[in-house]
Amino acid sequence: MISEIDLPVDIANPTLPLIPADGYGVFTVEIGGTGLVTLNQILATAAAVDGLHVIGLDQTGLAQKGGPVVSHIKFTKTAQILASGISEQSSDLIIALDLLVANEPKHRARLNPQRTRAVISSSVVATSSTVIDTAQDFGDTEQIIDSLRNCVMSSGSIVLDFVSLADHVFKDHMPANLIALGAAYQFEVLPISRESIESAIKVNGAAVERSLLAFRLGRLVVADPEMIENRFSASHPGKLDPAPSKSEREQAEILVTEQLPTEVNTELLIFVTLLTAELIDYQNRSLGVRYVTTLVPLMRRELEVASEISGFSRAASGLSCAATLHLFRIMAYKNEYEVARLHLNPKFQSEIGRMVMGHHKKHYLLQPSILKSLGLKGKIRAWPFLADPTFHVLRAMKVVRDTPLDSFGHADMRKIERSLVKEYCSIIADMTTRLNGDNIEPALRLLESPVLIRGYADVKLAWLERYRLERDAALAAFNLVGIAGDR
Repeated sequence: MISEIDLPVDIANPTLPLIPADGYGVFTVEIGGTGLVTLNQILATAAAVDGLHVIGLDQTGLAQKGGPVVSHIKFTKTAQILASGISEQSSDLIIALDLLVANEPKHRARLNPQRTRAVISSSVVATSSTVIDTAQDFGDTEQIIDSLRNCVMSSGSIVLDFVSLADHVFKDHMPANLIALGAAYQFEVLPISRESIESAIKVNGAAVERSLLAFRLGRLVVADPEMIENRFSASHPGKLDPAPSKSEREQAEILVTEQLPTEVNTELLIFVTLLTAELIDYQNRSLGVRYVTTLVPLMRRELEVASEISGFSRAASGLSCAATLHLFRIMAYKNEYEVARLHLNPKFQSEIGRMVMGHHKKHYLLQPSILKSLGLKGKIRAWPFLADPTFHVLRAMKVVRDTPLDSFGHADMRKIERSLVKEYCSIIADMTTRLNGDNIEPALRLLESPVLIRGYADVKLAWLERYRLERDAALAAFNLVGIAGDR
């Protein structure tokens, strides 16, 4: 509830920027369906309340949900006949609420390193191409942000993940624009008074209380970033990072310290330790031992190749890192025991409480593989009084996973998942004996091929077909190179 969000009220007002003779131009880019037009209506209304003259242009085109939307708005002290659009090199402020749209050359052309300041949202919004083809990457967000920063004043930009902050505080991404507006005001890049902006929000009439809070939150992001970081550190709703217990971390640290070569870099050492501890929690120490002992020979061989070949970069090859990640992903497949373990994670329960206030009435939708094999097509509803004790029993039974006592292990999908573990371990072992300076690229491609394994049940089966094609192609490329020692 909005009333439960307590934010400081006493925030020092910033110094408003001066308005040039040719007007103060604010250029805003966003994607459709996220409230950009409403944001500009608030700006225009607030400027009018302050006695400024306003010229605006919204370029929505055919954009509705997810399409690019661009807004030009100019503030002047006197009535002038000016073009409604912001011309090249004449923007005083860019509010970049979508990185890809903002970074288009035609939009960067409106920025001026001697004049323009920027409020940039680092939030990543999936494009249609990345949704359709999940193998496509959004791109390097840091590189995109640097590209924008190079087009504005050197000390005239702030960057924040406004969408994640809005999701964290309001459980909704829509207030992100008002948070950005508050940040722009407090950053001294908006020539409009606070009182007028807040009056315009009230006049607009849409979610007034929440919008005023979002505007204040944006101000606090600039005025007191440490307080915001401590109270509302940006996060992705529902995402839980690995959090093994102290006992499991200690077991993993001892195991990794004993087994891994001393030359392994610190980042990889920490990564392996974390995932080993998570596997111990996932099942038991034996699985953690299997994981580490499978990786160590490849790490040693990669170090040997690095010492043998001049100019070889282990950081560039990333073989050990790729194997560390994907062996973990294949080993820690989600089955009935894992569902129970994750549901009983205290952080999962607290995250539900954070995301869904008043969640005391809840139920689980489950589809046990045994019932599915008997013809159950849909999920069954399980209330906590039944599900929670079942989860406790299943979590305790995780140690029997992949043993003759595993009653769920006879399902076809579980057999496939176990075979994937054996197959990937075999790939790593074979690669260890054959790795040399000539086959680094196909080796990396082979180790990264499991990135295509995703989803559950029928979805996973479909992705496994794509994985096998990529694995076979990568393996063929790797086999073209002679084994180490034949060079």
